[in-house]
Amino acid sequence: MKKTDYTLTVLGRRAHLNKYSNQCPRNALNNPPQGSGGDQLKQCIAEITDDLLPDIRKHGEGGIVAIPHDEIVLDVPEEFAKQSAAARTTSTR
Repeated sequence: MKKTDYTLTVLGRRAHLNKYSNQCPRNALNNPPQGSGGDQLKQCIAEITDDLLPDIRKHGEGGIVAIPHDEIVLDVPEEFAKQSAAARTTSTR
């Protein structure tokens, strides 16, 4: 295995490795996919904030409630949820 001081995510974010730790080889393998997943989650949060929240606010109050591990929990008005669900079912047919 090639010795390196850091790993990169798909978007180029660096995660520095502690070469004195016995977990360094495992971290070198784990950091790229885990970090890339974190990058994608951040991109989704930005997209929701920029594109979806203005539409949600047209129907009332709502927004991001929590971001546990690898999911985003939204609280939206019932009317918006029904419209989104109807649009999704018609676009997948």
